[in-house]
Amino acid sequence: MGYRLPVASFKSPPVGEVSFGLGFSPLTAFKVAHYGAYWDVIRKDYPECEDKPQVFDSTSSAISLGEWFPPPRVWYLHRDRNYLIQLQPNRIWLNWRRLNDAVEYPRFETLFPIFRQIVEQFAEFSRANNLGNIVATSGELSYVNYIPPADSKQPYSDIGDFMLDVRWAEGRKSLPNPDGIAWRAEFTMGNSKLSVDLKSGKRADTQRSLYVLEIRASNSVGTEFTANPFDWFPTANKMIVAAFCEVTTEKAQREYWHRVDY
Repeated sequence: MGYRLPVASFKSPPVGEVSFGLGFSPLTAFKVAHYGAYWDVIRKDYPECEDKPQVFDSTSSAISLGEWFPPPRVWYLHRDRNYLIQLQPNRIWLNWRRLNDAVEYPRFETLFPIFRQIVEQFAEFSRANNLGNIVATSGELSYVNYIPPADSKQPYSDIGDFMLDVRWAEGRKSLPNPDGIAWRAEFTMGNSKLSVDLKSGKRADTQRSLYVLEIRASNSVGTEFTANPFDWFPTANKMIVAAFCEVTTEKAQREYWHRVDY
């Protein structure tokens, strides 16, 4: 399936977060001690860690260690804190986060090789520690963008200038402009799923209102995905860019993503 992109580029998109994820068959021999052993492998670049609750979706249950308890999901924080690796016995992620406005989004072409290296490194760790081979079962890629409303005194009233399919009509007799907003659309794209989520939010440092736009692609198609899991991610990236171009207005693309036509 092809994805039609505009004859344009986006110079400095306001991407706040990027997440790559790979799901795999549960490593049944994985023990809590392996979190520390894996940390020894990456500690030079990821010197801090945090315990988090395990993530599971609607199609799977939490992974338990024997009859005991679900092991945690562990965050390994990069020394510059913009990157983090997340790990649990059936999934690994790479996240990039813009922690301040001076940090520049490194783009897919930079992030994807880092993610691939991390997965391959963990796969080698798994084999070396007799945990088994990593058998990929699913992939996910998501981008989160933080967009300030044009009018900070009337946040979310200008949503029609930003999103093609969402608009707050003026001239209502009883309702004021909304204090918050949420909109979601889901699509089937071949063997992949795509979701577009728009919601209201606040900047942590200034508490200024924001639009939070997340576009997420996911794939879980058994043996077809397992054979060449890394082949899917460039396709997912094109899918997300194409979706972005079709759900946002050209005005927003120029003002917030700094679109430049060829």
